[in-house]
Amino acid sequence: MDFYKIFSRDILDKEIIDKIRSTKKKTYVSTGMSNLNEIKKFIKLINSNKQFTLIHTQLDNDIEKVNLKAILLLKEKFKMNIGYGNHAKNIFSTFVSIAYQPSDYLFYVKGNKIKKHPDEPHAVSLNNLKDFIKNIKDLEKSVGNKTKIKMNANIK
Repeated sequence: MDFYKIFSRDILDKEIIDKIRSTKKKTYVSTGMSNLNEIKKFIKLINSNKQFTLIHTQLDNDIEKVNLKAILLLKEKFKMNIGYGNHAKNIFSTFVSIAYQPSDYLFYVKGNKIKKHPDEPHAVSLNNLKDFIKNIKDLEKSVGNKTKIKMNANIK
């Protein structure tokens, strides 16, 4: 196993946190059902351990509730890696999240057949997975380095 993921409902479960911390494996922690106060308590429990990465997600398919600016808020407030986990039906929210520079992207992958499942509407199909990942990697290059330089026209 390469990593663990803690559900947001378990963000303050000391038994789970201690057990996972003892493995020293990368651990993602969902914040979808957590407020800032609960996240702050979690940070105290882990003593700012670099093993853990918070995942900003909203457990709602509605694009208007994605709130990508919360990635910046969590980075600023907790000074640690903040990833993005998509639950919006519009999977392009993952591409937009790139502008907020999450440390990681978590998304669901599904087979090519439609099946009834709560994560079906926001999952990436296997047929589209390669392009989806390529787009993330390509679009990350567009964020830049926070400089502004004069350039000659290089458009063909």
